[in-house]
Amino acid sequence: MNIRLQLLQIHTPIIFRRKGLAQIFALTASAFDKKPPLLKGMSDRERLRAYALFTRQECERILRRPADVSIVRKRLFQNALLLGQTLRKVLRIENESDMLAGLGVLYRILQIDWRGNRLTALVVRQCYFSRYYSPAVCQLISALDEGIVAGMSGGGRLEFTQRLTSGQECCLARIDFPDGMR
Repeated sequence: MNIRLQLLQIHTPIIFRRKGLAQIFALTASAFDKKPPLLKGMSDRERLRAYALFTRQECERILRRPADVSIVRKRLFQNALLLGQTLRKVLRIENESDMLAGLGVLYRILQIDWRGNRLTALVVRQCYFSRYYSPAVCQLISALDEGIVAGMSGGGRLEFTQRLTSGQECCLARIDFPDGMR
């Protein structure tokens, strides 16, 4: 694992946390054809809560219009894919360990407590958003996770098999890395 990722795992500076959440907020809002609310003056906790409420509201709005769900899901994925590709370059992600470390930094910003391993299993024991999201909202917004993983890994695929929001004790997902990532 490279030094940049090692340092971010130890300490993620506030500017990095705030910029990361602002970028995620902006790309998410864009997928819904909305502008993100102003975050200036908010604490990290307030920003995260604002994001959770915004995404829940927008997902629920789209879920009431079934014809638009696949369009928004595709936009969420594509926007997150671009962010993942940027993170891959900035964090110099070259292998599975780097990608999992980078994902860990991002998930820490989002207060998602997870574990991943080289067998490509992802286990989420606690997720800040699970108290805000219904199963349908979680399923739609997880297109962001899928896009981030695809971008950070250079084409990998993330697939959830169970979710906290469906009453399970944890979220489980599988990451299929592209051949060149190993």
